Amino acid sequence: MGFVKYFEDDQRIIGERKYFHSTFELLERPNVYPPIFDCPYCNLSFSDKPKLFDHIVKHHSTVSRMLILNQQVVQNVAHVGKIESLVLIRYNLTEPVKINGEVFPCSEQNSDITALAQKSLRSNKLEIQIGERVWKIVVLRSEDINLPKLETVITEWSMETQNHHPIRKWDKSGFNTFESRCLGGFFNYFIACNAEPVFKTARYEDALQLLSEFEQFVPAANVILKLIAFKFNWVDKLRSLCCEADPFANIYEFFVGANSDKVYSFSGDKEIYIEDDLGKSVQAILDYQSQNYNRVDEYLRGFGQETLQNMQDDNARDRIYLLKARLATNRGRLHDARKYYDEIKTPFFEAEREKFVKNMRTE
Repeated sequence: MGFVKYFEDDQRIIGERKYFHSTFELLERPNVYPPIFDCPYCNLSFSDKPKLFDHIVKHHSTVSRMLILNQQVVQNVAHVGKIESLVLIRYNLTEPVKINGEVFPCSEQNSDITALAQKSLRSNKLEIQIGERVWKIVVLRSEDINLPKLETVITEWSMETQNHHPIRKWDKSGFNTFESRCLGGFFNYFIACNAEPVFKTARYEDALQLLSEFEQFVPAANVILKLIAFKFNWVDKLRSLCCEADPFANIYEFFVGANSDKVYSFSGDKEIYIEDDLGKSVQAILDYQSQNYNRVDEYLRGFGQETLQNMQDDNARDRIYLLKARLATNRGRLHDARKYYDEIKTPFFEAEREKFVKNMRTE
């Protein structure tokens, strides 16, 4: 049965398994929620680009030149599926912009740098230069990636990670540059799953950075990105990745305190290993959104006060406290709920706690 069994009828078994059902079929679906724009230098997010850029100018003005590609800062070289948006932030800089050797005056480049970049794209490469500063962008194409070949390696690494076997280094000579970068992201992810706590965060963050380049081409990468956003309670990042008919959209709705019209389960023809505790946390939240509170109670029984105080993963502990607070509120145990809310450290949930406290005082 084990790893190769693709479908389970018993919901309890699905929740307890160490690997995660995910659909590998690549579908074009619009994001469920309006876009948000993250500051690349701090944890703030904004509803539109002008507010983001105004914030950067006011609070991060030590940066003299910055290129933002698809809401991410380009350091030197970036790989993307497509150029959706490109913005140059240049503080009091008047030099013209050179794109693939062609010079554009300041007035022209300010009008629509995205359109200029898309027009100037040669093959799949783009070079942008201001003065001595040069950025290089490589636009990936579907033909650059052998998806079945990657999936074979991902499945093998999933099985090795499940069995707590060290992942063997792969022979990079069999993969092109793009495929090697993608596998580098998965390699960091799977290493993180079994790594000691002190090393986990760095591995997960490296996986996030690498796999973000392949979100549109490798469906498993999209799933891993959502898992990482969930693991660290990066709610806005999760929101930007959510699609229709997506259980992660249900999880986002839980984070923001919204009811789910329909709760989707994980199923598909491939499986990706995830940490056991993380998988159970995902299932518990989906159970809550489907109002299966008895299952949530069963999950929470394993987390007494002493266990929670000894947990090393602050994000996981906050998700448990949030579940406890929501259940206590539903059952009218407001003082218990207040106690749980006071234990939560994740900044995103602060507004909910303040609203709850305010409502308690008015009752």
